[in-house]
Amino acid sequence: MFKFLNTFQRIRNGFILSIVLLIITSLLSFLICISFFQNIRMINQTAAAISQFQEIKLVLKQTESNIRAFALSTDSVYLIPSIAEQQDQISTNLLSIQKSGQLDDLAPKSISVLKNKIDSRFAFWKKVITEPDCLKNKECYSEDNRQMNELELLFNSIIYDHKKLLLEQNRIYNNYTEYLIPVILITSLLGIIISFISYMGLKNDLKVKVENLTQLNNLKTELEFKVNSLNRSNYELDQFAYVASHDLQEPLRKIISFSEVLIHEKDSKLSSTATSYLGVISKASVRMKRLIEDLLEYSRLSQTSAHEYEEIELEIMLVGILKDLEIPIKEKQVDISLSKLPPIWGIKFQLNQLFLNLISNSLKYSSPNRLPIIKINHQIINGNLIFDFSAHASEQYCKIEVIDNGIGFEEKYAQDIFMIFNRLHSRHEYEGTGIGLSICKRVVENHKGFIQAFGHENEGAMFRVYLPIKPINHYA
Repeated sequence: MFKFLNTFQRIRNGFILSIVLLIITSLLSFLICISFFQNIRMINQTAAAISQFQEIKLVLKQTESNIRAFALSTDSVYLIPSIAEQQDQISTNLLSIQKSGQLDDLAPKSISVLKNKIDSRFAFWKKVITEPDCLKNKECYSEDNRQMNELELLFNSIIYDHKKLLLEQNRIYNNYTEYLIPVILITSLLGIIISFISYMGLKNDLKVKVENLTQLNNLKTELEFKVNSLNRSNYELDQFAYVASHDLQEPLRKIISFSEVLIHEKDSKLSSTATSYLGVISKASVRMKRLIEDLLEYSRLSQTSAHEYEEIELEIMLVGILKDLEIPIKEKQVDISLSKLPPIWGIKFQLNQLFLNLISNSLKYSSPNRLPIIKINHQIINGNLIFDFSAHASEQYCKIEVIDNGIGFEEKYAQDIFMIFNRLHSRHEYEGTGIGLSICKRVVENHKGFIQAFGHENEGAMFRVYLPIKPINHYA
C-alpha cells in the first residue's frame, strides 16, 4: 500500500513539475516574442525615421540648389516644384516622425528646434525669391551659410542619435536571444524528459495494477469457490447435527423414561444397588441430553445473516430473563440491580441466550457463605476509546457489565473459561456442560462485539460485554 502511494506521489510530482516547466517555458516564450516584436517595431521605426530625416535633408539641399540657381539666372524654371510644395512635403515628413515618437524619445526639443530652423530657412529662401540679388550681399550670403551649417549639424546629430539607438536596440535583442532561447530549450528538454519518465512510471504502475487486478480476480474466483464449498459443508453439517441430535436424543429419552419408571415403580423387585445404578444411568443420560442440546445450540450460532437483525429493547429482554429465573433467584435470595439499558440492534434469540447464560452463570457459582448480589450496569462508549480490542473507531458501543460476588476465579483463567468444554470445577461440584460461556463468546463475536472476564477467587467475577449500538457490516 505504501509502495503504491509512493509511486503515485512520484508520478504526481513529476506531472506537476512538467506542468510548472511548461508554464515557465510558455512564459519565457511569450516574453521573448513580445520583446522580439517590440524590438522589430522599434528598429523599423528608427530606420524609417533615419530614412525620413535623410529625405528631408535631401529635399532641403535640392531646394537650396534651386534657389541659388534662380538667384543667378532669375529663371522661374528652378522654382519647380514650388517652395510651398517643398515645405508641405517636409512638414508631412516631420509630422510622421513626430507621431512615431522616436525623435521625442531621444531629444524632446529636437523636433521643435528642427522645425523652427527649417521654417527660418524657407523664410530666407522666400526672401531670396523676391530679392534675387540678396545672395550677392555679404551679410545675406553669410546668413545663408550659417543656416545651412546649423541645419547640417542638427541633421547629423539627430541621425547619429537614431543610429546609436538602433545599435542599442539590436544589442538588447541579441541579449534576449542569447540568454532566453537556451533557457527555453533547456526547460523544454527537462519538461519532455520528466514527462517521459512520468509516463513510463504511470505505464509501469498501470501494468502492476492490471496484474494485481488479474490476481485479485483469480483470488476472488477461488474465494467464491471456497465460500460455496464452505456453505455446502455448513449445510451438510447442519443437517448432520440435526439428524445426529434427533437420533441421539430419541434413545436418550427412552433411557431416561424407562429408568425413571423402574426407579419409581412400587412393586419393583430391584435391589437397592440396581436402583442406585439406574439413578446414575438416568443422571448421565440427562447430562448427555443437555450436552447434545448445548452442542446443537452452539452449532446453530455458526451462521448468521443481516436480515436477522432487529432493534431490541435490552431492558425488556433482561426483565423477561429474570422472570424466567425467578425460582432460583428466590431460592438463593439474590439481590439483583439492573440499570436502564438502551435499545440496540441484534439477533434476538442470540442476545437472549447471551444474557441468560451470563446471569445463570452468576447464580450457579454463587458463594455459600453470603447472599448473592448481581449488578448489571451499562455505559455508551465510542469505539475509539476501546483499547483492549480492535473496535470500529466510528461506531458506538454499549458496554454492559454483569458483576457478582460469587466464588470467582483466578485471573489467569480469564481466557480459558471461554473455550468449549473447558471447566474450572468438576461436574460433581457444579453442574454444567462447559459450553455456556463458549456460546456467549460466539454470540458476541456474531454481533461484532467483544467480551472480557475478570475474577478474584472467593470474591466474585465480572463479565464485560461490548455490543455495537447499530449493526456493523457483517463482513467487515
